[in-house]
Amino acid sequence: MNSLDNQLSDRPILGQWKFLISIILIATMMRVPLTVVGPLMGDIKADLMISNTVAGLLTTIPLIIFGLVSPYVIRIVQLSSLRHTVFIAIILIFLGLLIRVMGDINMFITGTILIAIGITFTNVAMPSFVMLKFPFQIGIITGIYSTTMNLVSGLGSGFAVPISHSSEHGYKFGLGIWAALALVALIVWIRQLFLNPKTLARFVVNREGNKFTFKNVAKSKLVWAITALFGGQSIIFYSLVAWAPTMLVDKGISLHAAGYYFMALQLIVIPTTFVFPMLIAKLENQKIIAYLIGAFFLFGFLLFFTTNAILLFIAMLLIGAGIGASFSSCMALFALKAETHSGSIGMSGFAQSVGYIFAAIGPILMGLLFDLFNSTNMNIIIFLIIGLISFVATIVATEKTTIEASLSHIK
Repeated sequence: MNSLDNQLSDRPILGQWKFLISIILIATMMRVPLTVVGPLMGDIKADLMISNTVAGLLTTIPLIIFGLVSPYVIRIVQLSSLRHTVFIAIILIFLGLLIRVMGDINMFITGTILIAIGITFTNVAMPSFVMLKFPFQIGIITGIYSTTMNLVSGLGSGFAVPISHSSEHGYKFGLGIWAALALVALIVWIRQLFLNPKTLARFVVNREGNKFTFKNVAKSKLVWAITALFGGQSIIFYSLVAWAPTMLVDKGISLHAAGYYFMALQLIVIPTTFVFPMLIAKLENQKIIAYLIGAFFLFGFLLFFTTNAILLFIAMLLIGAGIGASFSSCMALFALKAETHSGSIGMSGFAQSVGYIFAAIGPILMGLLFDLFNSTNMNIIIFLIIGLISFVATIVATEKTTIEASLSHIK
């Protein structure tokens, strides 16, 4: 870290409000370009004349990209800088948002791929950037950007249809309007590139960076624990995005009400996403986080076996709390369990790569189980097992160690 970065890191949060605004603007772009697609899929299918299979592919491509690209982000950071990497990410998201609405299905897929690559860069790099600029406020800053990400994503999904219907351009306006926000983020982030022209917070390409390759990081028990936690919540969330309404209908809830039930799950994610990074950063005994996450998932999915409307609603709230707690705890752990920025990025890249690959498989597996058993109970059992794995993983992930210590035997 250069001298300027050291000075900035020691300032209180309000003294770094420009950096905080930059982080918040990035957070607004980390989910909403993808989540607005779902509510508009009917219009997209009709305009592009695509099948349900291709439509499903449009929502799966980003997860595959997340999984495939995440391991390479550390190398990109080493070859340029953390600031440049995030800047490139914003450019990719901005271009992707424009290209996605400019033509046929091929343009739509191309734009989606660019957006997904850009979001992958930010997913992996942001925990390290928070660690770099706010080393003594990791919990609260992680909570702020994670909450912003989920809040804007939820609002974007909720208003996607009204925004689209407000323009003669329809869904293309609803999708493309977010390029304006990306442009604002791009303009603001340009300032980051010129704060220190000599070094630009560059990561040194040396033995430290080379130590955190995908292969080396895979040798760490700590990293596998955080990966299991991240992968578990990813499978649960993306599987429920695809199947929660169907599962609730199978339990006797009307399709109309099922939408509100799932909205409740998404809303409860927001406060837990904000609170848990601060808890995990402040608690002396971080294993309390494991017990809370385990309890949320255990009781939430046990209640899912019932057919009582009130208990099923409570189940949605508990599961949502578990998702928010585990996701934001992972984001905080990527910074808290690293002594160096290369270590943070290496750990984040590995966990998100493996986690999102599992997330892409999850909805397919759940659909297969539903077809085989014609009931959601087997799905719930699988979710319970994943919840148990998440609990055990959090116990291991909150041990007092770091990725550097766990890889100390590697030269």
